Amino acid sequence: MRDACHVINKALFEAYRQLRFTMLLTVCWWVASLPLLTAGAAFAALLYALRRRATGDEREAWPLFLEGLRVQGRSGLLLLALNLFVWGPGALYVLVLAANRETWGIPATILTWGLIYVLLMWGLVQLLVWPLLVLEPQQRLGRHFKRAYLLASKYPGRSVALLILLLFVTALSILVPLLLITAWPVWIAWALYYGALHLLAQEEPTRYAVNLEVSWRSMWKTWR
Repeated sequence: MRDACHVINKALFEAYRQLRFTMLLTVCWWVASLPLLTAGAAFAALLYALRRRATGDEREAWPLFLEGLRVQGRSGLLLLALNLFVWGPGALYVLVLAANRETWGIPATILTWGLIYVLLMWGLVQLLVWPLLVLEPQQRLGRHFKRAYLLASKYPGRSVALLILLLFVTALSILVPLLLITAWPVWIAWALYYGALHLLAQEEPTRYAVNLEVSWRSMWKTWR
């Protein structure tokens, strides 16, 4: 849980430190997501823009986002389609099995928990697949899924903790609409980005390095 808290804190710090960039990028994401089915492409483009900014690209949000749509938009569309294919039927089957548990007995219970496990693992894999699109753009989507599954299986505690905190951030953003429309998608994207970097650094410290330490004093007390 401590590592996940550091990741969320780092994501919040970066979103706040680059507040203008964050707000402009959020507008880009909302506009590009209006058709709904394009939300996946928009989120992939958002991650691309954050990756470019993290590696020293100082261009404004809009040019980076457009470039991200061109480079990662297709992968984002495909990934969203896969998510709809898994989450839609999966959630429906869980509800049907749960509703008929008393009628169908033990097999329904076993199948229900089995499906819940599959959906949970799918959710954990998503925490890594999306940032891998921009961290390892030369790889195919299938390789991203394999790598994400291996990492999520090796570090399930960290992955589950991060997923819980992301759900909390989303719930908080819904309760505070201003946060939802100005920073939520960028905060989530930063968290996925740093979360993936943190796990990848455990496997390849020489290739992936991430510093999750931040200093809020300079941000809150800018007069010092």
